[in-house]
Amino acid sequence: MPTFPLPELKKPMLPLPELKKPMLPLPEFSAPNPT
Repeated sequence: MPTFPLPELKKPMLPLPELKKPMLPLPEFSAPNPT
C-alpha cells in the first residue's frame, strides 16, 4: 500500500467519512461540475 511516500496523500486515500463525502457523487459537488 506504500504507493505514495507522502503521509498527506495517504490520508485522503483511506476510507474516512470526512474525506469520503467530497469523493462521493454528492449533489453539491455535482452542480458546479457540469457548470
